[in-house]
Amino acid sequence: ASDRRRSKKSSSDEKRDLRAQMTRRLSLPNMTKAPKYELRLGIRRAVDLTGQPIETYAPRPAIKRIPSRDSLDAFLGDVDDESEEEEYDELKVSAILEHLMKAADVAALMQSFDNLDKWSSRLFREQKASAIVARGDDPEASWFEGQIVFMDVYVMPLAKKLAEPGIFDDETGSLFAQCVQDNRARWLIEGRRKTDTLIANWKEKHACTSR
Repeated sequence: ASDRRRSKKSSSDEKRDLRAQMTRRLSLPNMTKAPKYELRLGIRRAVDLTGQPIETYAPRPAIKRIPSRDSLDAFLGDVDDESEEEEYDELKVSAILEHLMKAADVAALMQSFDNLDKWSSRLFREQKASAIVARGDDPEASWFEGQIVFMDVYVMPLAKKLAEPGIFDDETGSLFAQCVQDNRARWLIEGRRKTDTLIANWKEKHACTSR
């Protein structure tokens, strides 16, 4: 009888072990979700399998930054003669240069309203000419609203980013966004009339050409 009870117990233990093994095999592996990227300076960077960011730019040693003797502070005697240690961040340099190139592409919208009007009018005529030969959309219907949206969505955020790295002094850095804001406000007042004038001049010119 004792042998029979012992055999039943060992049989039940084997079934329990087998059930545990099957449960482990059929269950999903317990894996932690590793981050796929890391943000630095607002830039998304890829990471390797260990979660460490993949460095595109090799680390560089710290450099000596010598204050300019032509600056106003130097002229007033407020700058120390000793040079300062500054860590060279190649990623930051690359990001700043990219922002500057983007800003240069739309610089007219960060300058005076007359300059904005001059270059936006040329862009309108260029896009109209392209639309005639089926190389783009006709800007006529959305020109007035499109300028507002472009300033809100692209130019204004870009202008604010120019002030963040500190490559300009406080007054100059904030000037870009202020110009965009002033140009937007003036475009809301004069933009509709200027758009109508652009359209009328274009139609008049091409009506004379087609005769």
